[in-house]
Amino acid sequence: MVNSVLKGLYQLEQKFNKARWAYIRKHNRLGQLVIHAYRGFGDTEKAYVKGRLLEKRNILPARQQDTTWQNVKAMYKRFESNEVPGALIQATFKGKQYEAYTDEDGYFEFHLEVPKDLDQEEIWHTVEYVLLEDIGRNDGPVTASGFIKIPTDQAEFGIISDVDDTILKTEATSLFRMMRHTFTRNASTRLPFKGVAAFYRALHMGGKVDKYKNPLYYVSSSPWNLYDMLEEFWELNEIPAGPFLLRDIGFSRDNFVKTSHLSHKLEQIEKVLSFTGDLPFILIGDSGQKDPEIYERAVADFPGRIKAIYIRDVTRKRRDAQVVQIGKKINDSGVEMLYVQDTEMAARHALESGFILQDYMKEIIREKAKDK
Repeated sequence: MVNSVLKGLYQLEQKFNKARWAYIRKHNRLGQLVIHAYRGFGDTEKAYVKGRLLEKRNILPARQQDTTWQNVKAMYKRFESNEVPGALIQATFKGKQYEAYTDEDGYFEFHLEVPKDLDQEEIWHTVEYVLLEDIGRNDGPVTASGFIKIPTDQAEFGIISDVDDTILKTEATSLFRMMRHTFTRNASTRLPFKGVAAFYRALHMGGKVDKYKNPLYYVSSSPWNLYDMLEEFWELNEIPAGPFLLRDIGFSRDNFVKTSHLSHKLEQIEKVLSFTGDLPFILIGDSGQKDPEIYERAVADFPGRIKAIYIRDVTRKRRDAQVVQIGKKINDSGVEMLYVQDTEMAARHALESGFILQDYMKEIIREKAKDK
């Protein structure tokens, strides 16, 4: 019964959107368009990038003095996005061109070839996008520059981290508190966990050479609509940049949400691992949103690829026994999982394991003390 209703709603939505966009295109009702170029990732052979074509939303940079109403209005603009389906986008990477149409939600994806003469001194590489159709009220060509993270041969390991309640205080185990954080605050007023930025910079540096080279990837069940807010938060808090792998919250033919939290995160982790050669990884998450269960599966599916797991304790005691039991299974498989109370506990283990340098341990402690 539920599946039949969902299929009917999905088909109705598709017909409505098709008719709506046929009318909008015919009568040139589109406003100014913008390509959102999400950060991509890859290895020395292949790369993956994603983006979205939307009407421009004119969201201003976040300020400490922004009112709750201003924050709610900005968040409304993010979620009330006018995506542009069926538009032809061209990507140019290292002299080679690719073309793809945006899907029903305005997203486009490219799988790119990485040339053999790639500059191994650079971790970020540029990809250029252009809209190949004359649609919208634009001042000129609709273009954007994106970036692809490709680890160099100096990388010791990669880091895959959860976002909500691992880096960014969200209280995702409570729908009300999560909505309050999301809609009434902004990138300038939301808070990271103490010492997180310094810890991630230390992992980015690694434990051997004094040079930023270990890539970070951020996997979250937050919707793509929050991408610009997350980018701004990362920059304001000096957290190392990396690709975000977020979720499409529209409903599909068979589900109200296109992918579940667990399946989404596992799929994105597997995608990162499949696009990074044989690079080993450290996984970081929290106890609130099934991260231990997801990481246990990643250890089983990618033997030899996971170096260590850090899980932040953000839940009540009744969850502790479950997390400890999962940790025991992971530890028995030869991968160390630590259930930590704060960033410093994880950092001390990372120092002992040779993942970070001693000088950065001091910075983590200093930053933890001054963070709000």
